[in-house]
Amino acid sequence: MAFRLRLFLEKFKIRSVVLNAELPQNSQLHILEEFNAGLFGILIVTDDNQTKEKDHTIRESQVQSRSTKKKFQQNLDAKFGVVIGIDFKNVFTVINFDMPRSPAGYVHRIGRTGRGRNTGTAVSLITLVLLCHLP
Repeated sequence: MAFRLRLFLEKFKIRSVVLNAELPQNSQLHILEEFNAGLFGILIVTDDNQTKEKDHTIRESQVQSRSTKKKFQQNLDAKFGVVIGIDFKNVFTVINFDMPRSPAGYVHRIGRTGRGRNTGTAVSLITLVLLCHLP
């Protein structure tokens, strides 16, 4: 799903990149560095490796230098598949293209936006079929 979304955005000349736990850690770090350098406006992240890909989009985040890279390498979250311990800053929007299976997974996702005194928006796109299967 994440790669299909990336290809869809590419058709509209919207630069995006996919980050998921299946990528080697060095690749994940490289993607974050490129994203933070402004090479991509949208970061598509899959965060649940126990089910099919669960995607959300993070815009305009920044990841801090070496200490964060070290945390990144040490704190891969096996439950959600994407790192914990990285303080994504300036995340204004999280879009759930597919819902997590647990409330904890949902909170993990939307917790990336609106940190501190900042406001943020979380949008979840669901179908009636999916709505019937939510916990």
